[in-house]
Amino acid sequence: MLTSGSILVKSQLLFSIVLSFIFALTPPSAVTAGDVPNDEGGKIMVEWQRSPDSAVIGYRVLRQKEGSEEWDTIALVGRFATRYVDDEARNRINYRYKILAFSDTEIAESEPSPCTYCTPHWFDKSTLPALVGTIVLSLIFVYLLTGPKKTEIYLSAGSPVWMRLKKR
Repeated sequence: MLTSGSILVKSQLLFSIVLSFIFALTPPSAVTAGDVPNDEGGKIMVEWQRSPDSAVIGYRVLRQKEGSEEWDTIALVGRFATRYVDDEARNRINYRYKILAFSDTEIAESEPSPCTYCTPHWFDKSTLPALVGTIVLSLIFVYLLTGPKKTEIYLSAGSPVWMRLKKR
């Protein structure tokens, strides 16, 4: 038997469900993770597209080690952030990441990123100009130290055009 009180409670419940679908936070999208290039290892760059909702006040970055069921919170970042560098990752261990957008009252969870891992790189390509400069300066220095032998120039008395070079 329906009474006016039970109808009111059911309509309020339905209204709150509809409102939660209409005003729910949109989760961040396009979460990617990859090794930071030209580093000593131990770093993974996590990037995402921000939630379009203006109610978002920040993001929580979560990391999951491959084979684990637990997601660990590794960072809290501001609402305008679109990337985070996980500098506590271990080399050659697979991780995946997801991002939680949060407001004062709601949380929206992204899809997890594909698994990725980090490795150390043996050469930092951003230092290439310094390496080339060092090699060129070293070659100039060696040339000046072992450089050309002294050369004497004699002008012939008969004709100023003729020159004779004599090396020691």
